[in-house]
Amino acid sequence: MKSVVLTVLVVITACTGGTSLDGSIDCGTNTCGSGQVCVTWYPGVDAAPPEENLPVSSCAAPDDCAVTDCSGYDCPPCVTSLCSGCTGCARLEGRQLSCSA
Repeated sequence: MKSVVLTVLVVITACTGGTSLDGSIDCGTNTCGSGQVCVTWYPGVDAAPPEENLPVSSCAAPDDCAVTDCSGYDCPPCVTSLCSGCTGCARLEGRQLSCSA
């Protein structure tokens, strides 16, 4: 009986369109509002001097798509576009999107 309930719950969750973007979330020193995800850029090792080689966070709204956890090439274009189109750079968990060069 437990497996049936779990299966139904998973199916219902999958059909709701992904992660809810309702409410606000912390994003570095910012707060993202409803409809937004927190995008954090992690520069590459050679991107800048060490004191400037820190993550940068900002808020962004994905273009009309269901936001679900994904990584690299599994992420849809509406998510990778938030990482400046760097397809293999994106990793989304909940409303936290990491982009690494």
